[in-house]
Amino acid sequence: MTGDPSGTRNEFSGTAHYVIQARDIAGGIHIETAANLSPLHEAAQDLAAMVHAQWRDEATARGLATAATLAIRWDADWETADQPQNVGGELSGRGDGLDELTAAFRALPHRRLVILGPPGSGKSSLAILLTLKLLTDRAPGDPVPVILLLASWDPGKEHIDTWIAGRITEDYAGRSEALDRRAVARLVRDRQVLPVLEGLDELPESHRGAALDGINRALALGGAVILTCRSTDYAAAVEGGHVLASAAVLQAKPVSPGAAVAYLRDTAHPHRRARWQEVFDDIAARPSGPLAAALSSPLMLWLARTVYARPPADPAELADRERFADSTAIEMHLLDGLVPAVFAYGPPSPDQVRPVRDWGAERADRWLRFLAGYLTRLRTRDLAWWELPQRSLPPALTVPLFLGGLLLIGLLGQWFTSLFVRLFAQPEKIFGADTAGALLGFQLAVGSWAGLVMGGLGGAIVQMGLLSRNGRPRRPVDLFRLRGHGGRRRRGPGIAVLAALSLITAAVLVVGRGGAAIFWGFALPVLLGAALTRRVEADAPVGPGSLLRGERRVALVSAVVIAPIIGAVAATVVGSGSGRVAGIGAWLAGWLSAAGVLVMLSPWSQWVQAKAYLAVRLRLPWSTMTFLRDAHRLGVLHQVGGVYRFRHFQLQLRLAQPAGANESGTPAVHAAPQDLLETRITGRTGPGTLPTNRSGVFVLCWMFAGIWAAMATHDHAWGDAGARWMVGGAIVFPVALSLLFKLLPTWPTELRINEDLIEVTARGRCFRFLWTDVAQVEVRRIQTLPGAVETYGVHVRLQPGAEGPPHIRTDVDGWIPIWGPAKTAEITPELRQALERFAGTRWEDPWV
Repeated sequence: MTGDPSGTRNEFSGTAHYVIQARDIAGGIHIETAANLSPLHEAAQDLAAMVHAQWRDEATARGLATAATLAIRWDADWETADQPQNVGGELSGRGDGLDELTAAFRALPHRRLVILGPPGSGKSSLAILLTLKLLTDRAPGDPVPVILLLASWDPGKEHIDTWIAGRITEDYAGRSEALDRRAVARLVRDRQVLPVLEGLDELPESHRGAALDGINRALALGGAVILTCRSTDYAAAVEGGHVLASAAVLQAKPVSPGAAVAYLRDTAHPHRRARWQEVFDDIAARPSGPLAAALSSPLMLWLARTVYARPPADPAELADRERFADSTAIEMHLLDGLVPAVFAYGPPSPDQVRPVRDWGAERADRWLRFLAGYLTRLRTRDLAWWELPQRSLPPALTVPLFLGGLLLIGLLGQWFTSLFVRLFAQPEKIFGADTAGALLGFQLAVGSWAGLVMGGLGGAIVQMGLLSRNGRPRRPVDLFRLRGHGGRRRRGPGIAVLAALSLITAAVLVVGRGGAAIFWGFALPVLLGAALTRRVEADAPVGPGSLLRGERRVALVSAVVIAPIIGAVAATVVGSGSGRVAGIGAWLAGWLSAAGVLVMLSPWSQWVQAKAYLAVRLRLPWSTMTFLRDAHRLGVLHQVGGVYRFRHFQLQLRLAQPAGANESGTPAVHAAPQDLLETRITGRTGPGTLPTNRSGVFVLCWMFAGIWAAMATHDHAWGDAGARWMVGGAIVFPVALSLLFKLLPTWPTELRINEDLIEVTARGRCFRFLWTDVAQVEVRRIQTLPGAVETYGVHVRLQPGAEGPPHIRTDVDGWIPIWGPAKTAEITPELRQALERFAGTRWEDPWV
């Protein structure tokens, strides 16, 4: 409201019930009121407020909201950008601040931007700060920037708009009256959401090009987007013929020495600023030196500020060249403070969508050190939850756990038998059957044990199927989840319908009890198991948590759909003349036992057992998957498809180091003698040296021995020679098999390495490789048949055009195994020294 322009001018903006101007009124009175907000605009405002509150608190937790904000430098990159005429604007030169970046982004006609950089370069920080700046300066009608993690998107099965609407609905819908799932779908449809898509590199490599193509199709007629990715991964996608259309590209650059000094000086405690002087002097004197190079990364700069924020830590030690000879040594030292720094999270903010738990820095450090050591021993970066049980549970514990599970199922079956007999043993209570209690109990026990045996067979078939695809998890078919409005997923009726059909089928089998019924009883569980589950490919963009939930649903499907049919087959063991009461009771008892053993043998159950074992030993928390999710959110872990990785490879190596490793991060090993002329290493090869998974044979055979022994005891059948032979044979067979493996032949073998060649001699045959023909030497997994035990060995790859010895085996990637196999990827210090001495740059072992 304004007064006379030529005289006194009063202004008011906001919301009020009354506005009064006193004294003289000259001229006209003009009242300008804002139009009533539409429901969609109100929903956009609420979404903007919630996103701002969430990421404001996140920026504070990450140290981005200090008064002295680090100026992350950036350069325009036209080598990986779309053609300039398609971008339609200039993102020229470089910038040193957030205001410049925000202005440059708003000046782009299509407002599409890709932020690139190596790990630790500040991509995520830049995206968060840019999002907050756009929200702070947002004008009515501007799209709402929302940060979304791309790792959960499957571009081959879900439209990008559907996925964005689903993610926003899951995180924000329902937290205000105006923002429901329908409003979210309309905001996405009308391009009132600016998606800030973080982590294209967290999608499997095979899906990154499809993701860029999917974004381009959705935004073909207009729409803004911001995308972050690691530089090498985006460059590889561009080389593959994909690019984010009409998008400018910038590269996050190293922090300049002057900016690093200014940041540390401005964020230091006033009483501790003098302690930083030696660091400032070193950077100023040697702007290209080790300390300046180490602190050119925003991550390392933030760690330095955090680690040395309080006494007695003295930052002057960073300038000690005797202790820290190079930038790698400084980075390794600072990485020791990463876990305590990020896990000192404090109480969560009420505006956080998924608040991080207060795990405690000391416990989090212990758990992450275990995981780092576990991965490094396997010489892998991929943390796959389904591989943890077979690698962490000792064989001596596997058999007792299995037998304990069988005992628990047996006790549950006995309890059910007793309950059923008490309820239905009287002839007048059901169907008028004249059934004695003792006979009914015996018939139910037979059905229960038959269900246990058949369920065990089904579980064994499942285990064989998992081995054939290297243990990759399964998921129920899409029949069990339907998609609703706005991309929101809801549980469909499929599992209930199939459970009802399964019960009807089982009832028919129980009543029919013919040869055809028995045949279909055996065939249907196998067919249903194959039809109702699907394999998850190694490169599928499905997160670890989603894969675990999928296996849990598969276990549920097995218990409520497949187990009833197995129970019906078990009921046929009771016999056709036993009456309906006994048939129904045997069916229910067999169903219960089959469901128990199928769930017990499922990968989900094995994961639970391994997690409990490691939690009891204080190696992992009980809520392991939640902890991994929080570590990913805090920037310690990186997600690629269904596996986690440490975001920085050097961090994994640092956490995996034993006590006593030197500051450079390299374990203390003796250097190879320079006067060493040749190394000879002897060993043995042949069928007798092949690692085998004999524990699985023991478990399977002793399981059946225990089942048959229990049945023979219950039926007083030990006088039958067949029962004794069955139990004794199941016990002796794995022992005899192990002795047979010890009798398999082995042959001496020798590995010779010198400055000219690497040579292997075995069984009188010599395979020689000249160093001039060798391109690389690595310790790798030996490619074997699916389901075989993983083994490792030294491999060589030849130069293009070089020919290897005749009759030598080469795998599909061109690698030739020359030494091995072994159960682990660790090699002896003698062999490592020889390769370091003679192979030169051909040998590079990143795991030390």
